[in-house]
Amino acid sequence: MDINKYEQLVPNVFLFVDRRSFPDWEIGRSTIDFHDLTFIVEGKSNYYINGEKFTVEAGDMLYAPSGSIRQAHTFKEAPMHSFAFNFVWEGADNHVRLPFGTVTKNWRTKELLEDIREFSHVWMDKQPFYKMKARAIFQLIIYRLLCIA
Repeated sequence: MDINKYEQLVPNVFLFVDRRSFPDWEIGRSTIDFHDLTFIVEGKSNYYINGEKFTVEAGDMLYAPSGSIRQAHTFKEAPMHSFAFNFVWEGADNHVRLPFGTVTKNWRTKELLEDIREFSHVWMDKQPFYKMKARAIFQLIIYRLLCIA
């Protein structure tokens, strides 16, 4: 892995969702101009990325880079609970793809779960400078993922 490609990236998370899906939850088919990094903690869903079907379940991480065609739905018998981050890279770097497969199994570490929970708290609380703090936490999440990639 060429670490120089990632060292200067600055993420801008514009949407974070602690998603507890209803049985009929779905994402319509569309081309995304952002990166989708979703951590599945319960249940399961089918995601279609660039026409390929991926069934994700608890313990999986989904990554769809900018430019992907994305569609999804959950399973009625096991609605998905996930933490979804939609982000862009600042400046002219949005084309840079992270070195993850579409689905990564067993991403969970104690530190990553704690970071995601802290991000969620900061994002939802919206105190002064929350975007700066949230960016720092998300950058730490990306750092941890790159270290185990």
